[in-house]
Amino acid sequence: MPVSPKVVLRKNLGRALRQGHPWIFRDALADVPTIPSGAMVAVAGRDGRSLAHGFWDCTGPIAVRVLDLQPVRDARTLVCDRLRQALAKRLLRLDRAKTNAFRWVHGEGDGLPGIHVDLYDQAAVVRFDGEGARTFYRNLADMLAECSAPLCLSQVVDRERRDGNLGEIEVRENGIRFIVDLGRGQKGGLFLDQRENRQALAGHAAGKSVLNLYGYTGGFSLYAAAAGAI
Repeated sequence: MPVSPKVVLRKNLGRALRQGHPWIFRDALADVPTIPSGAMVAVAGRDGRSLAHGFWDCTGPIAVRVLDLQPVRDARTLVCDRLRQALAKRLLRLDRAKTNAFRWVHGEGDGLPGIHVDLYDQAAVVRFDGEGARTFYRNLADMLAECSAPLCLSQVVDRERRDGNLGEIEVRENGIRFIVDLGRGQKGGLFLDQRENRQALAGHAAGKSVLNLYGYTGGFSLYAAAAGAI
């Protein structure tokens, strides 16, 4: 296993890291070494004791995104294991006949800091938080394909680098149908992390008059209408 460069903390963040805080900001470091974005680094306290391991970003305010408290012996294996765990967790709660669009990876919450992966039927749409994440996960498309069973994944789309000609597809969320354009749009696409909130709104919408201001995709409005809002 190659030896990772070491960065030393100026602030005492040992407790926060042990409790699961996934970020180390640049101003928390004693100095800022010259390390390429995406490289694995070891994080040490002022006493030299190893505290965490993650990947480096040389441009953004978050200098290190923490992957583990222990040394990462094989980054690809770690990422693939966590991709499979995240997918299994989602599929356990989904009725795929009614829902074929959902958030596969929610970044730090799934132990994969710096990325979000949304599944739209057979297409995975990826968003990277900064060049450090983009470089560290440079083989993510291959890893998603490798870890996608039992899905029938046919393409991986980089949200920031789409060519605008990928076309529209129809997806389902709790039986509600949406048209999604994989080549255009912004931010979080259909905001698939709001699925349960949309379902909760539907439970209160029957017979009610609903006004959705600044709703972007109108997803909450569709749920309200399907539930009988007037």
